[in-house]
Amino acid sequence: MTQKPVATGKASVRVCYDGKAPHFLDQVDTACLKQSEREAFRLTGFLSGATGNLDRVAPVLALPGRLVEQTASIPLPGSDIRVIIPSTPALMHKRNFGHAMPEDQRRRVAWALSKRHGEAKED
Repeated sequence: MTQKPVATGKASVRVCYDGKAPHFLDQVDTACLKQSEREAFRLTGFLSGATGNLDRVAPVLALPGRLVEQTASIPLPGSDIRVIIPSTPALMHKRNFGHAMPEDQRRRVAWALSKRHGEAKED
């Protein structure tokens, strides 16, 4: 039996995202999207409680070292998950996430996250 040749170059790191699932070289993975949604939901609950007025956190799946090719208009209706390369400068454009958060709310969110991070380090 012969083994499937290993892809090299750009093909080995390319991920196509059609708005429903990331398509890796030899597999489709929807579990990572579900995990992103769960974590965004948990973080929304935490930040809403800590700041008193956060609507929601947008789920983002970061794939460092990959080439992400968006093959659909993102976000699709009913799905707001972003699949990104963390080093992409256009990541935080308003078109991706809506209106900018007011400065006072940004400070409260930053404080809550730093507090939570600090508490996690002390455990």
